[in-house]
Amino acid sequence: AATCRIELPDGKIDPACHRGFPTPGNALAYITGLEKLFPKSKLFGGYHQGWQDYFVPHEVNVISGAFFFIPGKVVDKVGLLDESFFMYGEDIDWCYRIKQAGFEIWFNPEVKIIHYKKQSGRDKREEGRGKREEGNIRQKAEYHFVYTMEQFYKKHYVSRYPKFVNWLVFLAINFWKRI
Repeated sequence: AATCRIELPDGKIDPACHRGFPTPGNALAYITGLEKLFPKSKLFGGYHQGWQDYFVPHEVNVISGAFFFIPGKVVDKVGLLDESFFMYGEDIDWCYRIKQAGFEIWFNPEVKIIHYKKQSGRDKREEGRGKREEGNIRQKAEYHFVYTMEQFYKKHYVSRYPKFVNWLVFLAINFWKRI
């Protein structure tokens, strides 16, 4: 599979187009802010792979569903997007299955698009809504983001990690759901 350099409207790279898998270690470094403190570190920067050069083509683990090239033979082998993921996470799951099947995923910065993030579930009719309704939409989106991380973990990682690690991960996810 492949993606391009996905930029936000302000010209900065969308870090979601260039990621590692959300392992417990990568997630911990991201959530605690260690990744921001040490973005070039392979130990702490594993989620967004900040040590890689964003201007040179290279292999990554996860790309954004906003821009995805995937050959039919890969889809034939790994299947389509998992429809049980309502929103978010389906691209991570697909990339995980692609890598597990032995295929590569490439980031090509020579092509770029602009991604207007956080527009799902919003349209012109919602511009006139009050802050309370807008907050409810944002809250629902955040819920689905956290829920899909739990769903991904259960699907791919729960059998790979000791029970104690799983307990800590689910504790953190449940804490995050309440924020």
